[in-house]
Amino acid sequence: MSEITGQHTDVLTAVRCLNRGQRDRAMRLLTRSYAEDPADFRITHALALMSLWQLVSGRAGTVADWRLCLGLWANLLAEPRFWTWFATEAGHRYRAAVPAGHVDAAREKLEQWLSQTVARCAGDDLAVALALEVRAAKLVAVRGGVSAPTAHRPIPCGPMLIRHLALDEECHRLTAGLLASLDEQTRRAAMYFSRLGMAVVHLDRDAPTAALACLAEVWCADCERHAGRLGAAPRLCREGCPSFAELNPAYARVNAGQMRFLVAACTLTVEAHLRIAETALSSMDLDVPTAREHWRAAVELPGSAELVRQHVTGFALPRVRFLQRSRRRDDAIAVLQALPLDVEAAGDEVFGEATRSLGQLLAARGVEFASRTPPEFARAQADLRQAVKLCPTSWNACRNLVVVLQNAAGLVIDKQRPLGTDFYSATTLLTEAREHVTAFPGGGKREEVDVLLRSISRALGMTWNAQAVRAHERGDHDEALRIIDRALAELPGDSTVLHNRRVISDTMRLPQLSDSLGDIDLSELTRLLGRAGSPYPRGSRGVGYQDEFRYPEPEPRRPSGGRFRRAWRALVDFVMDLILEAGRRA
Repeated sequence: MSEITGQHTDVLTAVRCLNRGQRDRAMRLLTRSYAEDPADFRITHALALMSLWQLVSGRAGTVADWRLCLGLWANLLAEPRFWTWFATEAGHRYRAAVPAGHVDAAREKLEQWLSQTVARCAGDDLAVALALEVRAAKLVAVRGGVSAPTAHRPIPCGPMLIRHLALDEECHRLTAGLLASLDEQTRRAAMYFSRLGMAVVHLDRDAPTAALACLAEVWCADCERHAGRLGAAPRLCREGCPSFAELNPAYARVNAGQMRFLVAACTLTVEAHLRIAETALSSMDLDVPTAREHWRAAVELPGSAELVRQHVTGFALPRVRFLQRSRRRDDAIAVLQALPLDVEAAGDEVFGEATRSLGQLLAARGVEFASRTPPEFARAQADLRQAVKLCPTSWNACRNLVVVLQNAAGLVIDKQRPLGTDFYSATTLLTEAREHVTAFPGGGKREEVDVLLRSISRALGMTWNAQAVRAHERGDHDEALRIIDRALAELPGDSTVLHNRRVISDTMRLPQLSDSLGDIDLSELTRLLGRAGSPYPRGSRGVGYQDEFRYPEPEPRRPSGGRFRRAWRALVDFVMDLILEAGRRA
């Protein structure tokens, strides 16, 4: 203290004031001495101790008081000359050389104690501000410090102390050099001297939620007050805001400063969203909704593509592979479905791998659903449809979807009550199956595609044939004729379909002859003729998703050798001849 008082009488007076309990006057004297030479770490140390004592001992302090206190301590923690003096004094006291490791440990413990003290007395936000100030001061120390008009040498200091000492020009020169660096981490360090600094510290401390809270509103109070509506985060100062330079000196005088600030803010916001998504999926109990929400928020920000790709490659896909190895296929599918694949860049290999993986997993699960007893065709169809949509060139997904649709259509056919069958549902499923096969690009599967198409055509033809017979049975002959023509288009030349069409056509002409054939029961005859040619599918449904699907074929109608059947057939033919002859005479 004798060395200090020899140069600064204010310090001696401050000590006397402290002895008399005049704290406020002592603070004013120390502050004046510090302003005369902020590079003198001894005065800085005395003022830092006094200001912290004032603030933690119950005296009301302003935000400016806390900023000065934190700035002073950060200056001391980053000042190598102070710690050299500390080691020398400790060596004299203990009469032994103090190892450098012990000095570093003392500095680290001091920083931890300060952080805990500030957090307890002023809250976590100021504790984070202290960490930011210390980081910035250490960075400045490495780069040689900044010059102050009244300092006899450059000093290491962070943004709060720079603002207190009004060293704007020096700060601009420092940050311009940081932003011009080719090293990404050095450019990132420039954010310490802006409203983005707190978010950087939170991210480095693995607190992405707190970082997002900081990034949500990095504008000044005036811009917030005059904002017409809240846009998407991050919310920045308006163009030409007079407070922007004061709050963000790192971007104040660089070319396109506000645009570069926006890019940096968006980058940090994307990083925070991806960190939250990663945390949500890192535990055994996956929080997929949270991951989906933050993935979606990340991709909607400008300039997020590269960071999202790196995240998918470095975290999402390895996590999916781990879940697959752990036999957690549903979880793997859920993670891949949460990825924002709909906004991927066309042809991007990273998202392409995610899409292919999801398609393969969905196809495998769809086959499993269809193979259960009883089969869960609705869930199988949903998975396989999505698999085909994601991977339209996958023959495995396409073929298995077609087989599932055909088998589902086969279940619709009621073999015990054919007339009660929902043929519309069956034909809808079969039509969809044909659409998928037709849309398949081929790729060396033309022969298999043709086999499937023939199988579907046969199934459709027989189903429409049965639907036409049902319409004929209930007397809707126009509808029956329209449907039987569709069956004939699928099965041209099929004897069963041709026979049924002839029966339906002949029946439609009967009402025109009712006057000349009044003694004939036309309704009964129509019923008998319709029944005579009714082919309903019988047999067993095909199963298995590796073999060709075989739709149940109708049993061939074999002519009976019985006398009654021959007599009945002769009677039917005789009646038909009478009807046709009467029609010609009329």
